[in-house]
Amino acid sequence: MSKRIEQINALLQQIIAEIFIENIEFEPGVLATITRVDTAADLGHAKIFISILPLAKKKEVLDKIKKSVFEIQKTVFSKLTMAHVPRLHFFADETEEEADQPPPVKVLEEEVLQGHVGDAEGDTRLDQSRRHGHDVCRLQGGR
Repeated sequence: MSKRIEQINALLQQIIAEIFIENIEFEPGVLATITRVDTAADLGHAKIFISILPLAKKKEVLDKIKKSVFEIQKTVFSKLTMAHVPRLHFFADETEEEADQPPPVKVLEEEVLQGHVGDAEGDTRLDQSRRHGHDVCRLQGGR
């Protein structure tokens, strides 16, 4: 990404954040934060990613922003002195939702297939696998 595009992304993020503060009222307890802006190299479009808390209000907040997109676009156009102001597209940033998901558990396939998980020999193999740099988790369970 060029330095110019990075500067435009930062400027758009700052201007749109100001517009959110000054012109858009969200319900009490709702927090909408612009996490990043990705502007196309030709300056035709810019994707604005928004983190919305609580997650249950995501659809309502996005709908409100999308209803105000013309006003937001007009204000951005008036504040920027560029020949081509990108068209704005708003998206929910899914990072928060992905962070809430537990990571997948990885186990050596041969340990599960051979039934060695949890017995003394299996524990030794898992420990040896860790020493050799493999990504392994130990399974625990009752008999």
